[in-house]
Amino acid sequence: MISEKMNSGISIIICCYNSAARINETLEFIFSLKIPAGFSCEIILVDNNSTDETKLIAFAAYKKYYGAEITFRLVPEYEAGLTSARRKGIQESKYPLILFCDDDNHLDSNYVVMAKQIFDENPGIGIVGGWSKPKLMVNPGSWIEDFYPALAIGKQAQHDGYVDWVFGAGMVLRKKIFEELEKRKINLMLSDRMGSKQTSGGDSEICVVARFLGYKVFYSEKLIFYHQISPHRLTVKSFIKANYRNVFPLIYLYLMQGLIDNQKESVDRMYAEFFKQRISFVFHFLPRMILGRHRFYSFMMAYQNLQLFFWLLTRKDRFEHTAFEIKKNLYSG
Repeated sequence: MISEKMNSGISIIICCYNSAARINETLEFIFSLKIPAGFSCEIILVDNNSTDETKLIAFAAYKKYYGAEITFRLVPEYEAGLTSARRKGIQESKYPLILFCDDDNHLDSNYVVMAKQIFDENPGIGIVGGWSKPKLMVNPGSWIEDFYPALAIGKQAQHDGYVDWVFGAGMVLRKKIFEELEKRKINLMLSDRMGSKQTSGGDSEICVVARFLGYKVFYSEKLIFYHQISPHRLTVKSFIKANYRNVFPLIYLYLMQGLIDNQKESVDRMYAEFFKQRISFVFHFLPRMILGRHRFYSFMMAYQNLQLFFWLLTRKDRFEHTAFEIKKNLYSG
């Protein structure tokens, strides 16, 4: 386990795909961060095949704040997917702490100060997440509050403490985690968001493998940022589409956690257990679609579990193959 005091610097990685409408304001908040004395900070903006003016606007923002304590670099990543873009940013980074700042995250001025303090005082912590407050560009109605976690919004625990996972938005982590993964030949297998497709699961995968390596995941409400959500993500249609795309990541993460908990766990038993859970959840949420207070949420949960049910019913061979690939990835390096 790492015991050195984190006192040299932090690399802020922003992964962009057509971020022209958002990136200027995000960078303004970053250039307003308080940086502790003797502590270095860099921004690495990873351009993941943008076709708009993301690069031009980012450079203009940097020139406006030229002379600030934070340096800036722009690097390309041609392999599509948030996981690939983050990997590129980590490879380019110079410092032992990494901060994933999405292109719509507005960091509180004390974000880096508080993150550094947490890591300095807790050498066993590998990942820290913060309190994501909503900054919605439109008001779709109160129904959206049921889906704040899906938008990486909200407190991630009732109070500061250890958790199983945190949002990728605003996540701060030790670069050493990725160095250990590379040394042990463990790959991150989920592509996460790809272009404009809002798939997910990559942040959970990072937290799971970090805990597999022996690190702890921590939540602190002292780390505050605002998540500015674009209007196109705040519609019923967008949630239904995102739900459809996230079926496999849920199965993958279920298998991964189960095989970490017990390497020799029976895949047939895991399949049967997951199958029964889906049936139970469908019958739990179906009546609440009609009679409950949170009808759209209940519809989405029933819909998601029906999708999982039919996926399992028709793709048991892929379920078994995925379990095999996870075992090989985790244990044969």
